[in-house]
Amino acid sequence: MNAVLDVKSLVRVFRAGGQEISVLREVSLSVAAKEFVAVMGQSGSGKSSLLHITAGLLPATAGQVFVDGREMTALDERARAEMRRHAIGYVFQNFNLMPQLTAIENVMLPMRINHQDPRKEEARVETLLRHMDLWARRDHSPHQLSGGELQRVSVARALVAEPPLILADEPTGNLATKAGQEVMNLLRSAVDEGGRSVLMVTHNPYDAAKADRVLFLKDGQIDPAWELGRGEVHASAVLDRLKELGI
Repeated sequence: MNAVLDVKSLVRVFRAGGQEISVLREVSLSVAAKEFVAVMGQSGSGKSSLLHITAGLLPATAGQVFVDGREMTALDERARAEMRRHAIGYVFQNFNLMPQLTAIENVMLPMRINHQDPRKEEARVETLLRHMDLWARRDHSPHQLSGGELQRVSVARALVAEPPLILADEPTGNLATKAGQEVMNLLRSAVDEGGRSVLMVTHNPYDAAKADRVLFLKDGQIDPAWELGRGEVHASAVLDRLKELGI
């Protein structure tokens, strides 16, 4: 399969207290078309840095990131932002919705930024919101929505422009179990039914078990020998590998 995302020898170093700290050390991974890949690691292991660099939100110290065949790390800030608008949907742990906009206005925001006429896409947006059980709540403001509804709006916003790649940063981290399961089902559906590719970082083994493959980030590195591949991914196997790695 062609890789929608290809990360090659990624390095991220920052300075703190006069010392250099290596967050990511020669990290490489790929996500194929219509594939769901999870990355697990402890808090502070570099998972979010990996996702932010992949999205072009944070510069890499070294290495390359290719999204849909184009090198994100070679672009200037303006070009990265343009590429992000068309090629990447991002699901944040803390939702990052605009409080002054309604649920449907938040969902349609990427279309407006991309200079699409939302009126021409009304039927598709309605189908998306109905699929996510949000249509009845479409005119509500974020402060009127539950945590699960807020994250479903965030997922819908990531999907609405039909990008090939979805990046999800601890998408259930602030949700109760049932709401978290609903969000994970939506991400799984985005791959199986929507044809998207998903890279998710999480510390939740049950969320990771929804993926096709699970990678493990430890001491700034992802060792291919640690990977759980297709047919190996289930919650007990994820838990066993976490215990084995001391994560």
